[in-house]
Amino acid sequence: MRGRCSTRPRRRTAPRLFLSQSLDSVRDAGRIEWMRELLERHQVRGDSVSLEVTVANAKTAVEDVARYGEEIKPLGLTLTLSGFEAGTMGERLLNSLPVDFIKLSPRYVRVDEDAVRKELRDLVVLAHERGMQVIAPRVEDARGAAALWSAGVDFIQGNFVQRAAHDLAFDFHASVM
Repeated sequence: MRGRCSTRPRRRTAPRLFLSQSLDSVRDAGRIEWMRELLERHQVRGDSVSLEVTVANAKTAVEDVARYGEEIKPLGLTLTLSGFEAGTMGERLLNSLPVDFIKLSPRYVRVDEDAVRKELRDLVVLAHERGMQVIAPRVEDARGAAALWSAGVDFIQGNFVQRAAHDLAFDFHASVM
């Protein structure tokens, strides 16, 4: 049986879905009301959904993404900035946007170089100081997961955790990392 967001909370394993958003979605004047109606109609808690905008899109439309991020907060939705890397542009975006999660650039997943490891640790500290949580995508093996955990990353995604499937049947209680 396929998992449904509206039925998962009753099963005590409510997932958080990260939904990619285009700039067209961010700029759509009716989008917020449409989401409000869907959340209410399907009895989905807003905090079970995070709307994800890429750094590439955010840096070209900072004001639009900032407005969107503020407008989704009353619905309980969170904002994720994906493809995040350390540097001037990254800090500018963090200073300008109401971000709850940052999803790292895949370059941080392979932390074989000391300089990249240090940059990752510093980035995680910066995010945590601002009350943000850090997600590492595309984690494929235990070695990578261990390096990311030791750097302070909050969540990992990828085939190491579970391969993509058509349902939400992952048993979080039985998994050990």
